[in-house]
Amino acid sequence: MTDTTQPFVGRHQQLAELKKILNSNKSEFIAIYGRRRVGKTFLVKEAADNKFAFYFTAAHEVPKSEQLTNFILQLRKVAQDDNIAVPQSWFEAFDLLGRYLDSLPLNQNKILFFDELPWADTPKSGFLGAFENFWNMRCAGKGDIKVIACGSATSWIINKVIRNRGGLHNRLTHQFIVEPFTLRESKEYFDVYGFKLTEEKIAEIYMILGGIPYYFSLMEKGESIPRNIDKLFFSSNAILKNEFDKLYSALFRNPQLHLEVIRALGKKSSGLTRQELIKKLKISGNGSFSTVLRELEECGFIRSYLPFKTSSSKKSEKTAVKTLYQLVDLYTLFYLKFVENHEYFDTDFWTSNYLDPSLNSWRGLAFEKLCLWHIPQIKEALGISGMSSRVCSWYGEDEKGGRAQIDLLIDRKDDVVNICEMKYSRGDYALTKSYSRELETKVDVFMNVTKTKKTPVMTFITNNGIKNNQYSDIVQKSVTLHQLFR
Repeated sequence: MTDTTQPFVGRHQQLAELKKILNSNKSEFIAIYGRRRVGKTFLVKEAADNKFAFYFTAAHEVPKSEQLTNFILQLRKVAQDDNIAVPQSWFEAFDLLGRYLDSLPLNQNKILFFDELPWADTPKSGFLGAFENFWNMRCAGKGDIKVIACGSATSWIINKVIRNRGGLHNRLTHQFIVEPFTLRESKEYFDVYGFKLTEEKIAEIYMILGGIPYYFSLMEKGESIPRNIDKLFFSSNAILKNEFDKLYSALFRNPQLHLEVIRALGKKSSGLTRQELIKKLKISGNGSFSTVLRELEECGFIRSYLPFKTSSSKKSEKTAVKTLYQLVDLYTLFYLKFVENHEYFDTDFWTSNYLDPSLNSWRGLAFEKLCLWHIPQIKEALGISGMSSRVCSWYGEDEKGGRAQIDLLIDRKDDVVNICEMKYSRGDYALTKSYSRELETKVDVFMNVTKTKKTPVMTFITNNGIKNNQYSDIVQKSVTLHQLFR
């Protein structure tokens, strides 16, 4: 265990894999990435048992000189030598680190942990070239050195380390993406910390905070969920009220366009195509914009909906034209909806409005996004987890003017397509006559426009199940919230 009193929760498979790598008999270069506050550092510390030959955390938005000072302060600590001078360049800094490593016993694993590494790569600092040289000249080929490059700036880790075409090309031995907790891992967290919450309550928290362990850690045991949410978002010193700007500025060096995309998608729950985003934001659709979309998706804030392949689709048809982009980060959705333009200065806003029917539309949308974070669990509940399938979406209009949009389709190799509806309700979800007809029309439009020969299966994903009534027969498959906790 690490020297922290916090128990390790979730990610047990990743932990076991990382421990195995750190105990291998060869040199290892490991990249670990994931959004801010997701628990990357905690995972590394647990896997290394908090025993590092060198541990450096770069600082956000500080100049090269201060980064170098920070680096040498850490080196002085492990080398137990206060006389090591602060160098002028990163090449000199890494040379000093290499000399220290040479002084350590041979054939004893030495773990070097570079946390928030992207922040050290300040403009014109020469950091990346020095880091590349350090790995190639002082670490590669030495079986006792394990280098871990970790960072929240996912795009930097991916582009500068994983996809590096320079000195680090093909040098990486392993990579890990640390994603938000699943519902199951969230339940494990709250159980371990003694919160005594039902699955319904955990899902309620998840719909606001996503699966971010740090956000969970800010909750106070013994307080109601509404009071906790008020404390985190609406009180005078609410810690997550200011998290939004910190989150995006920590991930992206110039986040303005990223935030414009996020806000545009936040106003259109069904999503926007690339061309619609370009038009709405009044920008040129150049390579920089493509990079922004890719970075937001790689960080887990948005997802791209692949269109359903119709039998009439032309091979020359550009998929990107029809691909929908949708905001799926639950913390961001909640912040944009209730916090950013909060007009009432009500420190008890969530407690006061918790049961207000006006929040039902938000709950429905948030539940949809919760489901999209649990596609593997949905497939398992449907008994198709081992089957080749493609998750996609579809929207279209038939020759009679009938329109339909389906946010979640599971296109299966066994000639079946699950048409998924995701619905949140206080009790069992009750289908009505009008909604039943709407579903029939949706399926008809989908079949007529796509000309697919696959068998459509109307699939409902609900928090409490389907109420058995005269209209419920249209539902052929049902998945409940409980099954998403698998």
